[in-house]
Amino acid sequence: MERHQSRRRTRFWSVARRLLWIAGAMVAMFAGSLAAEIAGHYARIGQMQRLALGEVVILLVGAGCALLDRDGVRNLGLLGHWKDYDVAIITGTIVLHYAISFAASAALIASGKGSSMEGQQINQVFRSFTAYQAGPFLLMAAGLTLLVGLAEELLFRGYIISRLDKAGLPGWLCILLSAAIFAAVHVPGYGLLLALPKIGLGIMFAVYFWYRRNLGPLIISHFLIDFSGFVLAYLTGSLVK
Repeated sequence: MERHQSRRRTRFWSVARRLLWIAGAMVAMFAGSLAAEIAGHYARIGQMQRLALGEVVILLVGAGCALLDRDGVRNLGLLGHWKDYDVAIITGTIVLHYAISFAASAALIASGKGSSMEGQQINQVFRSFTAYQAGPFLLMAAGLTLLVGLAEELLFRGYIISRLDKAGLPGWLCILLSAAIFAAVHVPGYGLLLALPKIGLGIMFAVYFWYRRNLGPLIISHFLIDFSGFVLAYLTGSLVK
């Protein structure tokens, strides 16, 4: 009886430790991103530089927590094996993401919420991009979105899902929690209109990672989605300027 209770206590503290690691990573990420935004505001740097600074914080938080955690970076999927169907998954993910994004945007606009504060915030972001010449903007966007893909996949899929899994949570809950966190962190910077489709994207990416444990295709998909989004935002900003 005592041995059984001892095992239960050990299991409880093991689960609690992993959940605390995840909670600590989220707090550190939010605090670091907020500090980066404040520093960028007072330093009067551009929107692109602020986004890059925030993503560097996310990357450092994810890598730091993984290195400090007992399991390290071995099981985060950075060196996963590619399969023949991974290219099709990348293409399908991009198409599905934009389908969800357009559907969500159309629904919000039809309901009259498209002209709300979120819509104005999006227009301000679009206009801020047009302060750059096309060539430098594309180079900065490529570097930034590659950093975003690496940092966010490492943290939101590789780290969070693997740690929730090791904490003993069922797969469906690991997938939903990681997708919810992924969407939630985009609300302050992008507004509800752009953050809603992140739930669908987060679920698709989480399902793939759960079964394949390979971040490579997800990093590339994330990069292509964000880079094409930046190009569309630049073109849209030029039209509404």
